Amino acid sequence: MTSTSQIPTDVLKALVEPGGAQITLVLGAGCSMEEPPGLKSAKVLAKEAYSRLVEEDVLPEETLEENERWDLTKVADAVETQTDSQRALTERLPVTKFINATCNDGHRIAVALMLEGAIAHVVTLNYDKSMSHALSELGAEDKIRTVWGPENRDQIQAPCLVYLHRKADSNHEEWIITEEDLKDGWKDEWEDLAALQTLLLPICIFAGIGSPVPVLTTKIREVRDAQDDVQTLQIDPVARSEHLSKEVSFTEEAEISEDQFLQKGWSDFMNHLGERVAKSQIRETIEECDDLNRHDYEEIERGLRDRVQDILERRVGFDILRLGKIRAVWLNAKNPKYVAHSEGDNVRRFAMLMLLIDLIELKKDCIAIIEENGIVKFYRDSTHLASVQVVHGKGGDWWEDIDAQAYHNRQKTEVLSSTSVIGYGLSGEPDQIDLPPDIANPNTSDQDKDSIMDPPKLQFEEGDALYSNPDQIDRLF
Repeated sequence: MTSTSQIPTDVLKALVEPGGAQITLVLGAGCSMEEPPGLKSAKVLAKEAYSRLVEEDVLPEETLEENERWDLTKVADAVETQTDSQRALTERLPVTKFINATCNDGHRIAVALMLEGAIAHVVTLNYDKSMSHALSELGAEDKIRTVWGPENRDQIQAPCLVYLHRKADSNHEEWIITEEDLKDGWKDEWEDLAALQTLLLPICIFAGIGSPVPVLTTKIREVRDAQDDVQTLQIDPVARSEHLSKEVSFTEEAEISEDQFLQKGWSDFMNHLGERVAKSQIRETIEECDDLNRHDYEEIERGLRDRVQDILERRVGFDILRLGKIRAVWLNAKNPKYVAHSEGDNVRRFAMLMLLIDLIELKKDCIAIIEENGIVKFYRDSTHLASVQVVHGKGGDWWEDIDAQAYHNRQKTEVLSSTSVIGYGLSGEPDQIDLPPDIANPNTSDQDKDSIMDPPKLQFEEGDALYSNPDQIDRLF
């Protein structure tokens, strides 16, 4: 993997600056050629579409020279000249694959960084909807706007996702694909405004773009001429020299210098941006733990920072997606895939749960391993002692909301040794919780209900009570 030291310092700094949102990320076809979704390059798509167009008598075979048949723009121009429409081409592209394109970790991290306020805009030149699926997967909902054309141009406000050349389920005649549209059609049109609005930020990162895109290359040159402090960075797995060896390239047209080019793959690069933000989040969590720690016992105070970091690094590491998922589970979020560190009081709530885990480690002389499903497993000398679920209700959830979910999670994740659920910020009384009925079979007998849960019944504990009186921790296991 890439060392973060290869990424310009200003980029790493901007990711965690107070206020954030100083970065625009522009995605080209290379970002969707990684597996998943593993889409084909524009050259291959052009050649395949041209072959079909000839076979189906839309174009005479001699319409384009052999080398031109690999150029999607030239194929689009030929189709429009022949039929007065570009639809015959777009309908022969893998539109369904574009619509259903799976997102990769690069897309997911881009969404996470928008949710964290580290990235302001993601502009995609691709027709595929992998970025939209990443928004859904991470539960972005109304937190990130999507702009797909002039009809909702007023939505370009950070954070937002912009489909500059339209998306696969847009009207096929509106796709930006012909030479006229790419070369001059954007001038004084919506694309002109969208490019300017999104590129007017201190840092612009271009990923997976090989061919020149006039609206981008023109605007980024204008922005740099007007503002000396604007920085550009191009990310691509192909060496800069190979880009410059082509007759025309984005690298040359955008005037990307050697120190503005990083030869790295899309997801590899994004993993390191995520790592930088995750390290910052862990540092802030540790600082919050220090501020929240109410114990004056020397045993608890000594080495608190190192212990909290050790707990997080044992399994979570600096993976921003794992951290976000664990926060989602621990904070009882509606979407269990990702919750932002920077949202509301999440730092304090997460730190409260981390302090309690640290205290259990000390009192029980064991180590805690946080699993990806949010379950905390405690070990001593490689012996598994217990699996505990922790949850913060944020003052709005009830213990009665947690009990059925806790039993369900224990069955679903096969955490059969889980013995406790520790909660903060929950209303109601944990000691009045009963085993929920078998929802799948409401006629289940009492005897059958007992057989559903062969493991010991779950023990529900209030986190604040345990933290205030550490001697009660012995009740857990």
